[in-house]
Amino acid sequence: EGLLLAVGAGGALLRGAPGALSVSTVEGAGGLWGVAGTPADAIAVGDDGVVLRVRGAATERVEGCGEATLRGAWRDAESGAAWLVGDGGAIWRLDEEGCALEREGGPTLHAIGPGPEGRLLAVGGEGAGWERGEDGSWAEVDLGTDFELQSLLRTDRDVYVVGAGGVVLRHPRLD
Repeated sequence: EGLLLAVGAGGALLRGAPGALSVSTVEGAGGLWGVAGTPADAIAVGDDGVVLRVRGAATERVEGCGEATLRGAWRDAESGAAWLVGDGGAIWRLDEEGCALEREGGPTLHAIGPGPEGRLLAVGGEGAGWERGEDGSWAEVDLGTDFELQSLLRTDRDVYVVGAGGVVLRHPRLD
């Protein structure tokens, strides 16, 4: 629909059309690091385990997702469930019942989304990669780098993982 939603320092939410963004802040939210969904229905994550449901102009805090900083999120459009990643290698699943910790331990995770085979892939510090199996378990994946991996992008043809030092990993989609 041509609308954007972005997050930032001090609980900032930027919404609207390019060139006409409005800024609002969520008091006490601290820094917000990631957002997933649409401008009308999204999940934002940030410092100290902050999780916000963003629905239009309204925001609602979600409790129970730990206290560590959360840095990335991905949301399944079909089920509405979301996965959140952050410090300490934490991966949380958020659905209508609340937050559930699926794994923890290891370097900070920065991004999560569908990998080359369509299964969720979480990436982060020291080249960390974790892939979610159909049973909900997470298995470590060797991505062939020790650089900090910070972002994941899935296109019609490929999956890109981008990191520090100019690292760009590309893998053809297999699903």
